[in-house]
Formats: sequence, structure tokens, C-alpha cells
Amino acid sequence: PLLRTPADTASAVWMCRQSGTLYIKVYREQTLRMAEALPAAGEADLLYVAERLQQAFALREYVLIAAGDDAKACGKLLKGYFKRIVCE
Repeated sequence: PLLRTPADTASAVWMCRQSGTLYIKVYREQTLRMAEALPAAGEADLLYVAERLQQAFALREYVLIAAGDDAKACGKLLKGYFKRIVCE
């Protein structure tokens, strides 16, 4: 999943959770700033990652592109962190 490039890379955070692993890519001005794969079994893990990302990046300036097994649930859970959410 980390090899896939989302359509919007202007200011976007792409998150894809599959089989208990959370894949994250952070783009700013069409440049990849961070890519990571982390274990994420539940919602608490997603919230923890969002808090840590918030410390490094101003997430309100980013669009969340949610993909994977539970994209809609991920988007609903993290809607307070991002200015806009797109589910793939």
C-alpha cells in the first residue's frame, strides 16, 4: 500500500488500515514528507497516531484520504483533526 500514490498530494494525509496495519503517507506541496507502516488493531491506535501526527504537522491544513478495510469509520473517528475527509 505504501507504493500507491493518492490523487491529491497537495496537502494530504493518506491512511490505509488493512489487516491490523496502518499505512500513513503525509504530503505537503506535492512532496512526500513521511511514510510509515504501524500496527493498529483498534480505534485507540488510530487516535494515538492522529495525536502524534498533530504534534508534527498542523493537520487542520490537510485533507485526510482514508482507504482500506474501514475507511468510513476511520474518517468519522478522525474528523475533528482534518479540514476535509475523502474516503476511497
